[in-house]
Amino acid sequence: MSTSTDTIFDCENEINFAPDSVATFSVSEENFRYNIFYGKGKMRRAPVGYVFPKMDLCLLITNWFCGNFSKKITPYCKMTGRDLNVKTQQNMLAKMRMMINIVKKAAVEEGSWLSTNDYIGNVANCNLLFESI
Repeated sequence: MSTSTDTIFDCENEINFAPDSVATFSVSEENFRYNIFYGKGKMRRAPVGYVFPKMDLCLLITNWFCGNFSKKITPYCKMTGRDLNVKTQQNMLAKMRMMINIVKKAAVEEGSWLSTNDYIGNVANCNLLFESI
């Protein structure tokens, strides 16, 4: 059985990238397609030099669990600091993670938290989460 990760590495071997080339692969996961970026010898869930957009809390919740559908950016909850090559953005990701933990705690106290999997890729549930806190 081939997983999406296996497919990515198969593509990498077939294309024979130059060390500093940039390529993207579409990955299907949980009924959502997003890109994996290859550049500077590494595979990342965000393009090299990615800068998070300015967001209010509702948009943060949506981007955290759903990503950006139009730009095919992975949900931020799937990113790690290694996916970002700009230190300020690595720090921003850590701050967003702390804020989402506060949101989750508030939702649990309100009795409105479902489970993380119920929010991944589901904008309607993310909006309900925002409205509940």
